[in-house]
Amino acid sequence: MPSSGEVTVQKDWKTLSRSEFVELMERYPAKEVADMCGVTFAAVYHRARTDGVKLRGHIDVRKPTGPSRRFHPPADELADLFQRMSMKEVAEHYGVGETVVHKRIHEYGLDGPGRSARMKAYAKDRPDEHNRKIGESLSKRTGSLAANWRGGVTSLEQCERTRLNYRQWKIAVLTRDGFRCVECGVEQGHICSCCRHRVALHAHHVKSFRNHPELRLILENGITLCRPCHEKTHHGKPGELLESPESLDATA
Repeated sequence: MPSSGEVTVQKDWKTLSRSEFVELMERYPAKEVADMCGVTFAAVYHRARTDGVKLRGHIDVRKPTGPSRRFHPPADELADLFQRMSMKEVAEHYGVGETVVHKRIHEYGLDGPGRSARMKAYAKDRPDEHNRKIGESLSKRTGSLAANWRGGVTSLEQCERTRLNYRQWKIAVLTRDGFRCVECGVEQGHICSCCRHRVALHAHHVKSFRNHPELRLILENGITLCRPCHEKTHHGKPGELLESPESLDATA
């Protein structure tokens, strides 16, 4: 606000030069500048942003002044706390919300440890009661109580199918056959006219995967088939995409 006895001069907003605008913003709050120029606060705010004039120290009267606007701790102090505490603990230390602390950390450009590093540091000094609760929780989700339990250990054959060399073998088979089914000639990615499903080709073992482990990664032992042709190869059983004990003997 202007000091007592100072005469406020009405300014013409349209002819106000940038230097005059900067001088006004340095001397008066933005709301007072708006009253002097006969415009709204939003007009002053927009021009300040456009001309690169900082509004630091001016309060936006359109928004209530709350803890988030009063929370400006020294950067070195905040950095020291953030190195030793979690975001929640820092917020509790200052009596503000975690969102406000997060904003100030980014504004100050503080490169503190990530959440993983902070959790590891906390785990070293974790209370025994906390460790006991974690153990009890994990004990209820292991073995047959686990969500992904399927009756036992994953078969070795299933593990083999997830290895990198097996995926490389599959890609090599599809590439050699030009990404076409060797039986019907349908291409990879073709959209079926009846069901509108996109064709995904399979790499089928001529000599069965289970009975001939030495031939699993041999290029000549693989052919490219679409799903329907692959099912027909395995005795035409619907949905049987992998070799079953009965079909293995027939295809060996």
